[in-house]
Amino acid sequence: MYQGKEMNKQLSKIRKKLAINLIINWLVPLVLVMALHSYFKNDAVILAIAGAIPAIRTLVLLIWRRKVDWIGVLGTLGFGAAFTISMLSGGSALPMKLYHPIVTGILGLIFLGSAAVRKPLLIIIMTLLKHKSAEELGKPEVYKKLNMLSILLGFILFIEASIHIVMAFTLSTVTYLYMSRIVTWGSILVLFLGVRVFIPRINKA
Repeated sequence: MYQGKEMNKQLSKIRKKLAINLIINWLVPLVLVMALHSYFKNDAVILAIAGAIPAIRTLVLLIWRRKVDWIGVLGTLGFGAAFTISMLSGGSALPMKLYHPIVTGILGLIFLGSAAVRKPLLIIIMTLLKHKSAEELGKPEVYKKLNMLSILLGFILFIEASIHIVMAFTLSTVTYLYMSRIVTWGSILVLFLGVRVFIPRINKA
């Protein structure tokens, strides 16, 4: 009973954090692109302005709250590299479209790789979150489910990244941004359903 309450509390925090990240990292940039698109002829400039918002948030958290958002840091590094490449390539918008799916794809491969070598990344993550001890998470029945969930996470992240890369090469900037939101929300829904299926079973193990 206690573990169930703790898990619900953790899931509530995750949902709240996810909602904030979605607003700042996806909704606000999309609104900015819609507002600025008619004022700039170069799509790379618009994408750079929109992409700077999550990067600024990450830096503010790091400097003001002394809080390291590792996903945000990774995204900021990707944004910085994409912006540099974009400027060096004459202002092409393509690098600005690709940096996010590249990061997502790498993360997906890490999850898949961890499952392939039978050291699922989720065990490390859940141990750090102090959900259960490493000994409990290492039980065969729990380990098997976490390995399967790592495969699910990795597969979805990699597929999402692949779809975004194809769209980056085939769609206009504005259309790409609209469609990328649909793909991302679909991926989040599938991940949420997967977590809802596996986590309760892990708690009972």
